[in-house]
Amino acid sequence: TRAMYAPFISEDLRLRVLSLLHVGIPVETIMQRHNESVEKQGGVCNRDDLLTHRYVRIQERNIRRSNFELDEDFIGSSLV
Repeated sequence: TRAMYAPFISEDLRLRVLSLLHVGIPVETIMQRHNESVEKQGGVCNRDDLLTHRYVRIQERNIRRSNFELDEDFIGSSLV
């Protein structure tokens, strides 16, 4: 079923991805950095490791289509 392939990521990672996309970081860069981080920790070991290129691309599309704007304080705190 489709639900089996949905990424189950933490709210923290989801918000970080959204803020990075909102400030214009390319999907490929986000995924590259995420994959490097997963490799450094020795492979998949928690649900945050299941971040998929498709999920990030969909979030990017949703941001482009919306009029939603993030608060500057939120963006700064999420990039840390």
